[in-house]
Amino acid sequence: MRIGPSEAIGQSRVDTLRTIMQTIRFIRHLEELQFEAMEGNNLAALDALLGDDPRYAHPDDNTETKSEFLEHLRTGKLRYKSIDIVQVKTRVYGTQRC
Repeated sequence: MRIGPSEAIGQSRVDTLRTIMQTIRFIRHLEELQFEAMEGNNLAALDALLGDDPRYAHPDDNTETKSEFLEHLRTGKLRYKSIDIVQVKTRVYGTQRC
């Protein structure tokens, strides 16, 4: 008798792992949309995609609020020519549903 992954670790665990992987793919897709909007200077898309609370950090150690970040893009003080993703690490903390 052959035992598949569901039987080996339990169906609920398989369902949880599937949900986590779908969530990770969704988050990565949102990041891709964000980077495309940054490269295209699409302020409306960025306003919808970015959270209001965090501070945004840049490679030069400068940090700014969302409104400062969008204003710098709007005025041309900040411009993204291209964004190259070198490495992505996704961490999952817990499995609670919101």
